[in-house]
Amino acid sequence: MTDLDGITVVTEPSEESLNERQLSDYRSQREDCLKWLLTFGKNPDKVEGYAFETVRIGWTCSIGGSGSKRDDTSLI
Repeated sequence: MTDLDGITVVTEPSEESLNERQLSDYRSQREDCLKWLLTFGKNPDKVEGYAFETVRIGWTCSIGGSGSKRDDTSLI
C-alpha cells in the first residue's frame, strides 16, 4: 500500500463545501488517484510511478482517475 502521509488529499475549500457523504466519496477517489500516480502514473506498462514529491506538489486528480499537471488556476 502506498503511503500518502504529507500529501493533502482534500483541500480545506473542498472539505468545507462537501457534505459528509460527498467528502467520504471524494476522499476515497482522491486517495485512489494519488496511489495510482505514485505506483503507475509515469509509465503504467512498466509499473513506474511518479516520485512522491512530484505527486505531492504538482498533480491534481480528476474524477476519471487520471492525473493532470497542476497550474495556478487549480482549486482541487
